[in-house]
Amino acid sequence: MHKVSGKWVKAIGAAVISSGLVFGVASAAQSYGKIDTVWGGYVVCISKADSSVKIPLKAKCPTGYTTKIFGARGQTGRTGAVGATGAQGVQGEQGVQGEQGIQGISGVQGEQGIQGVQGEQGIQGISGVQGEQGIQGELGQIGAQGAAGQDASAESVVLTPDDFATNAGSVTASLSGYPHKVLVLPPGTNFKAMAPLVMHSSWRSATSFTLEILYVTGADSSTWVLEHGLVGYGVGDDVLPNVSVESTVTPTGSSGLQRAVVTTNVFKGSAASSDLFEVVVGRWQTADNLNASDIYVLAVKVSPNF
Repeated sequence: MHKVSGKWVKAIGAAVISSGLVFGVASAAQSYGKIDTVWGGYVVCISKADSSVKIPLKAKCPTGYTTKIFGARGQTGRTGAVGATGAQGVQGEQGVQGEQGIQGISGVQGEQGIQGVQGEQGIQGISGVQGEQGIQGELGQIGAQGAAGQDASAESVVLTPDDFATNAGSVTASLSGYPHKVLVLPPGTNFKAMAPLVMHSSWRSATSFTLEILYVTGADSSTWVLEHGLVGYGVGDDVLPNVSVESTVTPTGSSGLQRAVVTTNVFKGSAASSDLFEVVVGRWQTADNLNASDIYVLAVKVSPNF
C-alpha cells in the first residue's frame, strides 16, 4: 500500500472514478466498494495514520481509515422554467398523391321505402304556343231574308231658319254676343212661316206629328201663342196654308235656350196621298200672347207618331 498526501486525495479519487485506473486495477472501481444507493458512487479508504489509500471490497472502511465517497450522483436539481415556444418551422412540401384505390363492390340494394304523402299541386305552367290557324270552313248557306226595316230617315227631320219662307227671310241675330241664323217671330201680330217637308214613305201611315221648337226669347218671359200645323197639297190645289192650330207656350226663363214641344196633325190634305207638305210655324195675336219680345227660333224638329 502506498502513502498519499492529503492534498492529492481528491485528485486520486477523481482519477479513480473518471478513468477506472487505481493502482493498475482497472475494474476495481466497478466491482468493489460500490455504494448501493440512488446516488451511487464508490468508497475509498484513507489511513488516518499514514494517509495511505485503500479500496475496500465492501462499501465500508475499517477502523482507522477515513471513508471518502467518489463518483456519487448529486441530488436532482429544480425543474427549470418552460422555455419560449420556438418559431414555427417551414411548411413541408406536399406529398405525392397516392394512387386511386380499387372501387369497392356495390352494396346490396336496400328495401323500397314506404310511399310518401302526395305533394301539393304545382303552379300552373305557362300557356303553350298558340297553334296555327285552322283552314277556313266552307261558306254557309244564305239565311232567310229578314223583315223589312223602318226607313232610316223616318225618325225625325230638323228644319233650319233658312228652310222657312217669310217676307223677311231668315236673319242673323246677336244672341249672347254671338251671331246666329234665326227665324224671328215678332210680337203683337199674326205671323206665319212655311217650310217644305219631305214626306218619307214610312211617314205616310203616321197618325200625328211632334214638333220641337228650339228658341230664345228676349227679356220678357211671359207666355206667347205658337201657331203650328202641317198642310198637304195635291196637284191642282191652291198652295194656301190657311189651316193650323194654336198652343200657349210658357218660357222657363228670360234667357237661355228654350224648348216648346207640341203635337200637330195634317190639317189640309192627307199624309197618305198629298204630293207636297209644308210645316207651318208662327205666332198668333190672342189674349195669351203676352210676351212683348221677339221669339228667335233656331231649329224645328219634326218626328212622326204611329
